[in-house]
Amino acid sequence: MFDLIYGFIVSRLSERSTWAGIISTLGARIGLHFTGAQETDAINAALAIVALVVAFVPEKPADHDHPPLV
Repeated sequence: MFDLIYGFIVSRLSERSTWAGIISTLGARIGLHFTGAQETDAINAALAIVALVVAFVPEKPADHDHPPLV
């Protein structure tokens, strides 16, 4: 179940439209107004952070039940 939820969240966070919505909503809530270029830069930064997280999170948990191969 965790893998399904994790996969869904990562899939959504990898989409530009998700970040456009998040940035626009947060910006409106705190009174910020972005130009098109600023919004694009913020979206690209968010996607880069998601890509880094996905790169370092293993797809499957490590299986510690098996002894190491020597």
